[in-house]
Amino acid sequence: FFVQDTVAPKVFVNDAKSINKVANLLANASDTTNSLKQSCEICMSNDKVCDTEWVPAVSQFSSGDFAGKCSYTWDTTPIVSGTYIVNFRVQDVANNLGVGTAVTVEVDNNAPAKVTGLLVDSLVGKNNLNLTWDGSTASDFSYYNIYRDTIPFIDANQKTSIAKTIKNSYSDTSLVSGQTYYYAVTAVDILGNENNIVSSTSGTVADTINPVLTISSPISATYNKKTI
Repeated sequence: FFVQDTVAPKVFVNDAKSINKVANLLANASDTTNSLKQSCEICMSNDKVCDTEWVPAVSQFSSGDFAGKCSYTWDTTPIVSGTYIVNFRVQDVANNLGVGTAVTVEVDNNAPAKVTGLLVDSLVGKNNLNLTWDGSTASDFSYYNIYRDTIPFIDANQKTSIAKTIKNSYSDTSLVSGQTYYYAVTAVDILGNENNIVSSTSGTVADTINPVLTISSPISATYNKKTI
């Protein structure tokens, strides 16, 4: 007497919440009555329905396993930012299909707006330059990156920031007297989105080198009353 297995695998989708760029999505699958088939699939849909969006995912378990993980590396850079649902499904060897409960994921590849109002001011007698700018109004703002060079630049992608701050001001110290520097400031959100296309603003450090006084007369010598 044969009793057909009709119990589908259980699938638990890990909640990813907010993601950007490239994200690793995961689900746990298990079956108490039969082993899993290596048939993980994932759906990523922006219309709140998983129908035609199912694509193969990676099965992180071996033939004969009753439990394991499904994974998928999602490159979100080509898609429109917004709200998506994500779900996984997997079959067991009896072809019972287990479908998880979809989770809502916010895809955000939008960087905060370009920083405006950057001013670079010198201080008399100091090897410093003071920077100020208009504060970011982004709701997911996290911090500012500050970039510096000795020549003008419009792309901060190839540069390393000299400082990070949550304030809309910064003092750059220990600079070279009389040297002109170029700065750019970018706003970064909580997911690391940043607009690296910038307009650099210049500032020149004050002259802080003391004059050198050379006495030309009288010269170093031995004098007597007659020559003096």
